[in-house]
Amino acid sequence: MRAARSVAIDLPQKLLVWADGSAVRVSYNDPTYLADRHGIDGQDDRLEAVDDLLRRLATGEK
Repeated sequence: MRAARSVAIDLPQKLLVWADGSAVRVSYNDPTYLADRHGIDGQDDRLEAVDDLLRRLATGEK
């Protein structure tokens, strides 16, 4: 939020868990999308770390 106060509207990051027939789906906004949306530059390492964490949470990967 130091890089762009407007990103506070999208934070904290959320995961949406929903049923699609017999499958369970997990959706979330890509951190890079949020950075682009709010004009945040120079945070690639942090964005990659958040994306990796969200992907692991969504897939159950350790």
